Amino acid sequence: MAAKFCMMCGNPLGLLNTKKSADGVLCSNCASIASNPQFFTVEQIQGLWQAHAYRQSVFAPATRIPLSMTIAVLVDPTRKMFSFEGADPIYCFGEVEDADVVTTGGKVITKKKGGITRAVTGGLLFGAAGAIVGAGTAKSQTKTVGDYQQLVVRISHFTGNITKKFTWPSSRNVEFWEYCMANAEAENAIPAQPAAQLSAADEIAKFKTLLDQGVITQEEFEVKKRQLLGL
Repeated sequence: MAAKFCMMCGNPLGLLNTKKSADGVLCSNCASIASNPQFFTVEQIQGLWQAHAYRQSVFAPATRIPLSMTIAVLVDPTRKMFSFEGADPIYCFGEVEDADVVTTGGKVITKKKGGITRAVTGGLLFGAAGAIVGAGTAKSQTKTVGDYQQLVVRISHFTGNITKKFTWPSSRNVEFWEYCMANAEAENAIPAQPAAQLSAADEIAKFKTLLDQGVITQEEFEVKKRQLLGL
């Protein structure tokens, strides 16, 4: 008979609020701490909530930094932690994996005013779309139209990885993520993972059991194994 109560909080389970863990069933609220609760045991999910509660208890934001018109971060520079304003998770500086500015879309147009057209390459890190790039002679001009700059930030968190994208990022936005990565190794920074996490070998064995039981697919197993082995 299917479980009728959440194995963490004990609340009744219904058709729309039931989530599977690796070894039981939980209500949607208790399972929400993990992006993929089916890969965690009930005990591990409890550990995620404990780590989350600990971060909330020590987080003392002293600075608010606007990153865009609608997004800001609250920063605790002493503990090297931050959160997005209005959102729940708290991140450590060391969990910012990378922040890259990339150019997306656009096409190059060359206008010829006589003479021989010459190929030209070039670009500006934060130049406006349509900025004219000299073609090497006064008789031709090359410009890129329709492109835009994006700052792509990847954050690794014990509840699941996230990616944030900012179009035409401000210099303050870029500087904040560079500051996080430069100051990640802090004496009082909070560990990225709960202390009770199992070893990689134990984790792989657990997922192999789930594969043998038909709970996850071979493809899902291979993905998790590569992640655990750092491949």
